[in-house]
Amino acid sequence: MVAACGDGDDVSKTIKDRPGEAVTTETTLTAPALLPNLDDLGFKMGVPQKIPTTSGDAVAVQYASQGKAIAGIRIDLTVLPTADQARTSMNAAAGAIPNPPPGTDIPGPNTAATRPGPGDDGQSFVTQRADQNGTLVWTDLYRFGRVFAIVYSQGKDAPDAIAIRKAVGERIAAKVK
Repeated sequence: MVAACGDGDDVSKTIKDRPGEAVTTETTLTAPALLPNLDDLGFKMGVPQKIPTTSGDAVAVQYASQGKAIAGIRIDLTVLPTADQARTSMNAAAGAIPNPPPGTDIPGPNTAATRPGPGDDGQSFVTQRADQNGTLVWTDLYRFGRVFAIVYSQGKDAPDAIAIRKAVGERIAAKVK
């Protein structure tokens, strides 16, 4: 497998698969290329922003919507050199998300929720209480081999939101394969 590393230019650094990883053919994986198109679901992608990282290639993007079960989505996606590094990143996030720091605008703490999508590993959380507008925040963590994604979804209707959250996870998975 190949991963893009560096400062965002088009030069890629080759990193071979580790034995036992699911993907065995050599392909170029860059974080921006793995961001899903959600236009048909009613979400417009903002401008992807590179996330500084010491290893791998990382990007964040927000999607906006009007009048949907989910009002907005943010995806933070990182391609790491190994599946173990992706697993470590996912586990660190899973340990931090249930208890956001005091003084943030996140209406935490968060509780475990059903993870609607695919992935080698993952966890999901939802805020315990809605904000002053009745909005909840779902946080879905996914690991697909060396790829780690955090998907934040803001909305009011939990039953309708799960279909959109599932579609987002499935679309990231399809791009990784």
